Amino acid sequence: DGPFAFVVDTGAGGTTIAKNLYEKLDLPLSDMMVKAVGIHGAQETRIAIIDKLTVSSNTYENINAVIIDESIIGPKGKLIENGILGFNIFKNRELIVDYLNQTCAIV
Repeated sequence: DGPFAFVVDTGAGGTTIAKNLYEKLDLPLSDMMVKAVGIHGAQETRIAIIDKLTVSSNTYENINAVIIDESIIGPKGKLIENGILGFNIFKNRELIVDYLNQTCAIV
């Protein structure tokens, strides 16, 4: 499946996945409940387990992603469609941002 566009947020404590994408992919769940906090509110939710996630040339396995309702994380008038790549993707990596071409790479 994919590709799916995710927002890069180096300040996010972890990765999130939009509820509608989680449902589409029918991902397995962890037993843990968490409180997701976004700029438009908070919600109690579960953690999906993404068995394989490829970003740039890097492949990650068994990634925990907090399932979020898109309405709590998007800036007013523009929602984040699929989710956010956060700290668990960037730790021990370098993030190269090319503002001119509006791209980024994780190395």
